[in-house]
Amino acid sequence: MKVNRSMLCAAGAALALACAVSAAQADGASPGEVERISQSAFGDTAPALPRASAGRDRTWTQIVWDASANRLARRTYRFWDPLGSDAHDIAWSGGAASRATDGPLAGDGLLVWRTAGSAPYDESARIATYSGEMAGGRANGRGTYTHKSGVAYSGEWTDGLMEGEGRLYLPNGDQYTGSFRAGRPGGEGVYIDATGTLYQGGFLAGLREGQGSLYPATGKAFVADWKAGQPLAGTLRYLAPEEQAYPPLVMAKYQAYDDIRIGVLVDRTFYAHVPSEQPAPLRYAADSRRDVLEIQPDDKRVMEAWRGKASVAMTQDEEQDYETSSHGYKEGESVPLGAGFLATADRLHPVPVVFEMRNDSRQPLRIVNAFLDVADSRTDNDPAVHMRFGYVGDCGMLTEFKADFDLENFGWTAPRNASLRFSFANVPSREFTKKIGDIDPVAKVDLSDEIRSLGYPVDTFKAGPLACGTGEDGDLCLKRAIAERRFGDLSDHVEMVARHVLTPVTGFLDYEWTDSQGKAHAKSSPFSMNIVIARLEWEAECGEGGMPEMRQMKPFEFALEKQDYRIMVPLRDDIPPGVTGRWRVRLQAPKSSNHEFRIVFELADGRQVASRPIHFTFFKPKSPE
Repeated sequence: MKVNRSMLCAAGAALALACAVSAAQADGASPGEVERISQSAFGDTAPALPRASAGRDRTWTQIVWDASANRLARRTYRFWDPLGSDAHDIAWSGGAASRATDGPLAGDGLLVWRTAGSAPYDESARIATYSGEMAGGRANGRGTYTHKSGVAYSGEWTDGLMEGEGRLYLPNGDQYTGSFRAGRPGGEGVYIDATGTLYQGGFLAGLREGQGSLYPATGKAFVADWKAGQPLAGTLRYLAPEEQAYPPLVMAKYQAYDDIRIGVLVDRTFYAHVPSEQPAPLRYAADSRRDVLEIQPDDKRVMEAWRGKASVAMTQDEEQDYETSSHGYKEGESVPLGAGFLATADRLHPVPVVFEMRNDSRQPLRIVNAFLDVADSRTDNDPAVHMRFGYVGDCGMLTEFKADFDLENFGWTAPRNASLRFSFANVPSREFTKKIGDIDPVAKVDLSDEIRSLGYPVDTFKAGPLACGTGEDGDLCLKRAIAERRFGDLSDHVEMVARHVLTPVTGFLDYEWTDSQGKAHAKSSPFSMNIVIARLEWEAECGEGGMPEMRQMKPFEFALEKQDYRIMVPLRDDIPPGVTGRWRVRLQAPKSSNHEFRIVFELADGRQVASRPIHFTFFKPKSPE
């Protein structure tokens, strides 16, 4: 068993595709494709990681919106760039306070590195992003950094570098969770590679240092003293079962081999090829644990709303994206938008996954076949409900009063016995309960009666818009109406979007649902949304555009409500000693679902080698009827 490997494996660079081979699937599913990835695909990650040695000061000027002056303004910003490349342009889109003055970047915001000279709207030109806190022109506080190579970090920052506690993902599927110092793992942490090998212990400048325990994917776990990434002679001691913090990998019916390692990772670089005009796809990420690899959507907003942990009411930005989707209109008429739960059908794609085999033996390995050994595939019946009020921006609806909205279910089972518990901002102590019934697939809700019960003159505001004075802009008109208490007790709780006056309503959507095994569940999803209580006289202009197709590969598709079956992934390849072979596939299923599987390679000598278990959550909501 080899133990003298540096912890931070080389990874990164754009993937080079060598060849494609068609593959027929089991169970009558449509054929998929396998792409072989060249041996040079995973190169040095140094250009992708923020480094003190590469950093330099940058100064640039950009046009921003000055809210206090109500006009565009030029701002000259300063920033210490930890990537330090002249091939990158920089753009900053922080909050109003962070954009107000020239000088070093400060406050919360989004920093974007782009290909030099690229158009601002070209999303494919993005090199990297940092979203989080800035101070003195450097990342300070908490923030998230992503690079198109697949590098991603979320955690604490000091003076522009990763410092403190955080989690780092590398393009080769490895991940590190723990302490960072000066941009590298330093202190105590846990490093798991794509094959399931885990190291827990000390780090210094990115290498194993001090005492640490190694739990290899194959072989015995041991503890040792480490120096510069290597165990010191005479310090290695194998761990007894009761001493091990992590259980051994369960290979089930497959034999483990110390000189053959199987890894699985989500190909983050695949999403960098999306055309700039197309909506950003719903991304996936792999979260590595010792015993299993979790693959699920990498979109906190979608996942938390789906699971009932965040507001299911669509924001106005989400409403706009939804209604301007290429599926939204046909011949001037509104049509169903496809699987649109916080992600229109444009964003839903099969998941790009890379399988790898590392040959640590002294002999070449010949792969004659491969397959997905699927232990279980089940539909995820958890309802996917959103509240769709309607876009009220410049190009949205024209209405004097609107307190009605749709509850739309894109899940694969209907919510039953649904009801709303809610209150308005002006009377938070008074909670209303409104019975909805079943959401199958749409239920219409109107809160007009509840607003009337608060003494608000609903019918008066439905009659027409509030007139503004001659030459009076929208902001001044709203301020005057508030001062005159035109909105009654709601006057202290209103805001204006375009020409609509909005007030908030918050609460919970409660309902029951049944999973694929017949078990009943109760679910309570929070929501917070704005309703239209009035309209001011004001106008705006609209526009339109189109979208190209994302590059495609034929996916492999899982069956549903099925256990212990195979999906054939025919490929033949030779892996020389000391070489890692990698292949990309795309995975999907007919519905939102959960799958337990392994990738298994069949060798010419008759052996079958398998990955550790993989849990795959696929999000594909039901289209409206």
